[in-house]
Amino acid sequence: MKIGIARILLFLVLVLASIFDAKAGAPINFIGYKSPSTPIFSKAGPTVINYQLYAQYDGIRKPGGGLDEGGFVVIVIKNSNNGFLYSYPILPDSISGGFGGHTTSVTQPYLFKPYVLATGSFQFSNPFDQKLVVEEQIFYSRPLEIEAGFPAQEWNSASGQSFVSGGDNPPVVPPPSIVTPTPAPVTRSSIHAVIISGLSDPAKVVTSANVTLTGGVVALGKNPSPPATPTTQWSTGLRIVPDQALLTGAKIPPLTPNIIDVRIVKHEVRGDLSTPAP
Repeated sequence: MKIGIARILLFLVLVLASIFDAKAGAPINFIGYKSPSTPIFSKAGPTVINYQLYAQYDGIRKPGGGLDEGGFVVIVIKNSNNGFLYSYPILPDSISGGFGGHTTSVTQPYLFKPYVLATGSFQFSNPFDQKLVVEEQIFYSRPLEIEAGFPAQEWNSASGQSFVSGGDNPPVVPPPSIVTPTPAPVTRSSIHAVIISGLSDPAKVVTSANVTLTGGVVALGKNPSPPATPTTQWSTGLRIVPDQALLTGAKIPPLTPNIIDVRIVKHEVRGDLSTPAP
Protein backbone atom coordinates (compact mmCIF):
# COMPACT_ATOMS: atom_id res chain seq x y z
CA MET A 1 0.00 0.00 0.00
CA LYS A 2 2.80 2.41 0.91
CA ILE A 3 4.64 1.54 -2.33
CA GLY A 4 1.53 2.36 -4.39
CA ILE A 5 1.08 5.74 -2.71
CA ALA A 6 4.76 6.55 -3.21
CA ARG A 7 4.51 5.75 -6.90
CA ILE A 8 1.45 7.97 -7.27
CA LEU A 9 3.17 10.85 -5.49
CA LEU A 10 6.28 10.40 -7.65
CA PHE A 11 4.11 10.43 -10.77
CA LEU A 12 2.39 13.65 -9.70
CA VAL A 13 5.72 15.30 -8.94
CA LEU A 14 7.05 14.38 -12.39
CA VAL A 15 3.92 15.72 -14.07
CA LEU A 16 4.08 19.00 -12.18
CA ALA A 17 7.78 19.30 -12.89
CA SER A 18 7.26 18.72 -16.59
CA ILE A 19 4.53 21.37 -16.68
CA PHE A 20 6.68 23.84 -14.79
CA ASP A 21 9.74 23.12 -16.94
CA ALA A 22 7.69 23.65 -20.08
CA LYS A 23 7.11 27.21 -18.96
CA ALA A 24 10.72 27.81 -17.99
CA GLY A 25 12.54 30.64 -19.73
CA ALA A 26 15.54 29.99 -21.93
CA PRO A 27 18.96 30.64 -20.33
CA ILE A 28 20.25 34.21 -20.31
CA ASN A 29 23.94 34.94 -20.78
CA PHE A 30 25.10 37.99 -18.83
CA ILE A 31 28.42 39.83 -19.21
CA GLY A 32 28.53 42.34 -16.40
CA TYR A 33 29.92 45.86 -16.33
CA LYS A 34 28.99 48.96 -14.34
CA SER A 35 25.99 50.00 -16.49
CA PRO A 36 22.91 47.73 -16.48
CA SER A 37 22.03 45.63 -19.48
CA THR A 38 19.36 46.43 -22.01
CA PRO A 39 16.00 44.67 -21.36
CA ILE A 40 15.71 41.07 -22.50
CA PHE A 41 12.48 39.06 -22.65
CA SER A 42 12.09 35.93 -20.52
CA LYS A 43 9.12 33.66 -19.98
CA ALA A 44 7.73 32.89 -16.54
CA GLY A 45 9.39 30.05 -14.65
CA PRO A 46 12.90 29.05 -13.57
CA THR A 47 15.49 30.77 -15.74
CA VAL A 48 19.22 30.06 -15.67
CA ILE A 49 21.54 33.09 -15.64
CA ASN A 50 25.06 32.40 -16.90
CA TYR A 51 27.30 35.24 -15.77
CA GLN A 52 30.77 36.63 -16.37
CA LEU A 53 31.57 39.62 -14.17
CA TYR A 54 34.19 42.25 -14.95
CA ALA A 55 35.89 44.26 -12.19
CA GLN A 56 38.54 46.95 -12.20
CA TYR A 57 41.15 48.08 -9.70
CA ASP A 58 40.69 51.82 -9.08
CA GLY A 59 43.84 52.48 -7.05
CA ILE A 60 44.36 53.89 -3.56
CA ARG A 61 41.69 56.10 -2.05
CA LYS A 62 41.96 58.49 0.91
CA PRO A 63 40.47 58.26 3.38
CA GLY A 64 39.95 54.56 3.24
CA GLY A 65 37.31 52.37 4.77
CA GLY A 66 38.95 52.00 8.16
CA LEU A 67 40.70 48.82 9.18
CA ASP A 68 38.04 46.39 7.98
CA GLU A 69 38.65 44.64 4.66
CA GLY A 70 35.68 43.55 2.62
CA GLY A 71 33.03 44.42 0.11
CA PHE A 72 30.27 42.88 -1.93
CA VAL A 73 29.63 41.28 -5.30
CA VAL A 74 25.93 41.13 -6.28
CA ILE A 75 23.97 40.40 -9.44
CA VAL A 76 20.63 42.24 -9.43
CA ILE A 77 17.66 41.46 -11.66
CA LYS A 78 14.95 44.07 -12.25
CA ASN A 79 12.01 44.45 -14.55
CA SER A 80 11.91 47.02 -17.35
CA ASN A 81 10.28 49.51 -14.94
CA ASN A 82 13.29 49.31 -12.61
CA GLY A 83 11.34 47.22 -10.11
CA PHE A 84 13.45 44.84 -8.00
CA LEU A 85 12.96 41.12 -8.64
CA TYR A 86 15.96 39.17 -7.40
CA SER A 87 19.55 39.53 -6.18
CA TYR A 88 22.29 36.90 -6.24
CA PRO A 89 25.17 37.60 -3.83
CA ILE A 90 28.66 36.19 -4.33
CA LEU A 91 30.95 36.09 -1.30
CA PRO A 92 34.19 37.94 -2.10
CA ASP A 93 36.11 35.35 -0.05
CA SER A 94 34.87 32.64 -2.43
CA ILE A 95 36.51 34.36 -5.40
CA SER A 96 40.02 32.94 -5.47
CA GLY A 97 42.54 35.69 -6.21
CA GLY A 98 39.82 38.10 -7.30
CA PHE A 99 41.05 40.90 -5.07
CA GLY A 100 44.52 39.59 -4.31
CA GLY A 101 48.06 40.13 -5.49
CA HIS A 102 48.12 43.90 -4.93
CA THR A 103 50.55 45.87 -2.83
CA THR A 104 50.75 49.44 -1.57
CA SER A 105 52.60 50.45 -4.74
CA VAL A 106 50.66 49.05 -7.65
CA THR A 107 52.88 49.32 -10.70
CA GLN A 108 51.38 46.67 -13.02
CA PRO A 109 49.33 48.57 -15.68
CA TYR A 110 46.99 45.63 -16.28
CA LEU A 111 45.60 45.98 -12.78
CA PHE A 112 43.84 49.20 -13.80
CA LYS A 113 42.09 47.55 -16.74
CA PRO A 114 38.87 45.48 -16.66
CA TYR A 115 39.43 41.83 -15.84
CA VAL A 116 37.17 38.81 -15.32
CA LEU A 117 36.39 38.64 -11.62
CA ALA A 118 34.01 35.69 -11.50
CA THR A 119 32.06 33.33 -13.73
CA GLY A 120 29.26 30.91 -12.94
CA SER A 121 25.52 30.43 -13.13
CA PHE A 122 22.44 30.47 -10.93
CA GLN A 123 18.71 29.93 -11.32
CA PHE A 124 16.18 32.69 -10.97
CA SER A 125 12.41 32.11 -10.76
CA ASN A 126 10.75 34.64 -13.06
CA PRO A 127 7.17 35.26 -11.85
CA PHE A 128 5.81 36.60 -15.16
CA ASP A 129 6.46 36.76 -18.87
CA GLN A 130 8.38 40.03 -18.95
CA LYS A 131 11.51 41.90 -19.93
CA LEU A 132 14.41 41.67 -17.50
CA VAL A 133 17.32 44.01 -16.79
CA VAL A 134 20.48 42.49 -15.28
CA GLU A 135 23.26 44.44 -13.59
CA GLU A 136 26.32 43.79 -11.45
CA GLN A 137 27.31 45.66 -8.30
CA ILE A 138 30.92 45.29 -7.17
CA PHE A 139 32.82 47.11 -4.44
CA TYR A 140 35.82 45.92 -2.44
CA SER A 141 38.17 47.78 -0.14
CA ARG A 142 41.47 46.68 1.40
CA PRO A 143 42.95 49.07 4.01
CA LEU A 144 46.66 49.85 4.05
CA GLU A 145 47.42 49.97 7.76
CA ILE A 146 51.01 51.06 7.35
CA GLU A 147 49.99 54.27 5.59
CA ALA A 148 48.89 57.42 7.40
CA GLY A 149 45.27 58.46 7.13
CA PHE A 150 44.02 54.90 6.61
CA PRO A 151 44.10 54.81 2.82
CA ALA A 152 42.74 51.75 1.10
CA GLN A 153 42.88 49.96 -2.21
CA GLU A 154 39.53 49.84 -3.98
CA TRP A 155 37.93 47.69 -6.65
CA ASN A 156 34.67 48.45 -8.45
CA SER A 157 32.66 47.24 -11.40
CA ALA A 158 34.52 47.79 -14.65
CA SER A 159 33.29 50.76 -16.64
CA GLY A 160 31.13 49.84 -19.59
CA GLN A 161 27.72 48.60 -20.71
CA SER A 162 26.57 45.17 -19.57
CA PHE A 163 25.52 42.74 -22.29
CA VAL A 164 22.85 40.04 -22.36
CA SER A 165 21.98 37.38 -24.91
CA GLY A 166 19.73 34.34 -25.16
CA GLY A 167 16.35 34.60 -23.49
CA ASP A 168 13.03 33.99 -25.20
CA ASN A 169 11.31 35.52 -28.17
CA PRO A 170 8.66 38.02 -27.08
CA PRO A 171 5.10 37.22 -28.10
CA VAL A 172 4.08 38.59 -31.47
CA VAL A 173 1.43 41.23 -31.04
CA PRO A 174 -0.56 41.74 -34.25
CA PRO A 175 -0.88 45.37 -35.28
CA PRO A 176 -4.23 46.94 -34.56
CA SER A 177 -6.64 46.66 -37.42
CA ILE A 178 -7.20 49.86 -39.30
CA VAL A 179 -10.88 50.53 -39.72
CA THR A 180 -11.59 52.67 -42.73
CA PRO A 181 -14.53 54.90 -41.94
CA THR A 182 -17.48 54.48 -44.27
CA PRO A 183 -17.96 57.69 -46.18
CA ALA A 184 -21.24 59.40 -45.60
CA PRO A 185 -23.70 59.02 -48.46
CA VAL A 186 -23.78 61.96 -50.79
CA THR A 187 -27.12 63.77 -50.69
CA ARG A 188 -28.03 65.22 -54.05
CA SER A 189 -30.51 68.02 -54.69
CA SER A 190 -32.84 67.82 -57.66
CA ILE A 191 -34.15 70.86 -59.54
CA HIS A 192 -36.73 70.63 -62.31
CA ALA A 193 -36.76 74.01 -63.99
CA VAL A 194 -35.41 76.27 -66.67
CA ILE A 195 -33.24 78.83 -64.91
CA ILE A 196 -33.08 82.19 -66.66
CA SER A 197 -30.33 84.43 -65.32
CA GLY A 198 -28.93 87.84 -66.14
CA LEU A 199 -25.39 86.53 -65.71
CA SER A 200 -23.14 86.24 -68.74
CA ASP A 201 -21.59 82.91 -67.67
CA PRO A 202 -24.08 80.04 -67.31
CA ALA A 203 -21.58 78.10 -65.17
CA LYS A 204 -21.95 80.70 -62.43
CA VAL A 205 -25.71 80.38 -62.18
CA VAL A 206 -25.66 77.18 -60.13
CA THR A 207 -22.56 77.01 -57.93
CA SER A 208 -23.72 74.36 -55.43
CA ALA A 209 -22.19 70.88 -55.66
CA ASN A 210 -24.13 67.63 -55.96
CA VAL A 211 -27.07 69.17 -57.83
CA THR A 212 -29.04 67.52 -60.62
CA LEU A 213 -30.76 70.08 -62.82
CA THR A 214 -33.48 68.74 -65.10
CA GLY A 215 -34.31 71.42 -67.60
CA GLY A 216 -31.70 73.96 -68.54
CA VAL A 217 -29.85 77.19 -67.86
CA VAL A 218 -30.28 80.40 -69.87
CA ALA A 219 -27.75 83.19 -69.32
CA LEU A 220 -28.95 86.47 -70.87
CA GLY A 221 -26.23 88.77 -69.59
CA LYS A 222 -23.30 90.12 -71.53
CA ASN A 223 -19.68 90.35 -70.40
CA PRO A 224 -18.37 93.86 -71.16
CA SER A 225 -14.81 92.54 -71.54
CA PRO A 226 -14.94 88.86 -72.50
CA PRO A 227 -11.65 86.89 -72.29
CA ALA A 228 -9.92 85.84 -75.47
CA THR A 229 -10.23 82.18 -74.42
CA PRO A 230 -13.43 81.04 -72.70
CA THR A 231 -12.74 79.92 -69.13
CA THR A 232 -16.11 78.49 -68.20
CA GLN A 233 -15.82 75.98 -65.37
CA TRP A 234 -18.92 74.25 -64.10
CA SER A 235 -19.41 73.45 -60.43
CA THR A 236 -18.11 70.07 -59.29
CA GLY A 237 -20.92 67.55 -58.95
CA LEU A 238 -23.41 69.52 -61.07
CA ARG A 239 -25.35 67.41 -63.57
CA ILE A 240 -27.64 68.96 -66.17
CA VAL A 241 -30.26 66.80 -67.83
CA PRO A 242 -31.84 68.68 -70.77
CA ASP A 243 -35.63 68.63 -70.92
CA GLN A 244 -36.99 70.04 -74.16
CA ALA A 245 -40.56 70.04 -72.79
CA LEU A 246 -39.53 72.50 -70.09
CA LEU A 247 -37.58 74.61 -72.56
CA THR A 248 -40.53 74.88 -74.99
CA GLY A 249 -43.12 75.36 -72.27
CA ALA A 250 -44.95 72.15 -73.07
CA LYS A 251 -44.52 71.13 -69.44
CA ILE A 252 -44.83 73.28 -66.37
CA PRO A 253 -42.11 72.67 -63.77
CA PRO A 254 -43.18 71.67 -60.26
CA LEU A 255 -43.70 74.44 -57.80
CA THR A 256 -41.19 73.06 -55.31
CA PRO A 257 -38.33 73.63 -55.66
CA ASN A 258 -38.38 76.48 -58.14
CA ILE A 259 -35.78 79.13 -58.86
CA ILE A 260 -36.81 82.39 -60.46
CA ASP A 261 -34.17 85.03 -61.19
CA VAL A 262 -35.93 88.32 -61.95
CA ARG A 263 -33.88 91.42 -62.69
CA ILE A 264 -35.40 94.70 -63.90
CA VAL A 265 -33.01 96.10 -66.48
CA LYS A 266 -35.08 99.07 -67.54
CA HIS A 267 -38.52 100.32 -66.55
CA GLU A 268 -40.30 103.39 -67.89
CA VAL A 269 -43.58 104.85 -66.79
CA ARG A 270 -45.42 107.47 -68.86
CA GLY A 271 -48.62 109.34 -68.09
CA ASP A 272 -50.49 112.56 -68.73
CA LEU A 273 -51.34 114.76 -65.82
CA SER A 274 -54.36 117.00 -66.30
CA THR A 275 -54.27 120.58 -65.08
CA PRO A 276 -56.86 121.19 -62.43
CA ALA A 277 -59.48 123.82 -63.22
CA PRO A 278 -58.95 127.23 -61.72
